Amino acid sequence: MELIDEKGEAGLRVVEVAARAKVSPGSIYNYFTNRDDLVVAVRLEQYLAAVGTDVERMAEVVRQADSPAAMVSLMREVSRAASSADRAELRWRRAEIIGTAKHRPELAARLSESQHEVNQALAAIARLGQERGLFDPALDPTALAVFVQAFTFGLLLADIDPDIELAEEAWLDVVSRFTAAVAPPAAEA
Repeated sequence: MELIDEKGEAGLRVVEVAARAKVSPGSIYNYFTNRDDLVVAVRLEQYLAAVGTDVERMAEVVRQADSPAAMVSLMREVSRAASSADRAELRWRRAEIIGTAKHRPELAARLSESQHEVNQALAAIARLGQERGLFDPALDPTALAVFVQAFTFGLLLADIDPDIELAEEAWLDVVSRFTAAVAPPAAEA
């Protein structure tokens, strides 16, 4: 992964990958059919960096919360980690990979498969939250899954603007309001 970060996709050489991995160039081809397959694999790993951890944290919140209010409080902490300034580089990288995929059909297809799995995992968490009385059962679980990802990924818009000063607590207040808004109607009071 470091070589793509250092030299970009166009500068990636299988010989250099093999040297860093301390293997022969031929052994790389035991795992990847060609150089592009290697690039796609690296890009997918970069795209999914931290996603698994975030999905598991959200699942923990839904399993642990005993009320919509508890869910909002716990989700605030998950959002704090997911929206931290430390994650800015990951947001930029994800945007770059999405843009690259537009012109690379194999990457687009694999990215689509991976994103589908993430969407399905989050939709399952949303359904569990609905069963536990944490989320409004009238809301579509897949729409909730996509929305949760959108508000964190949307921070890229703040990352792009060097003059914006988005206070962490102000952002988390907005996230908490939206999180509370997906609670069952009886729990809103």
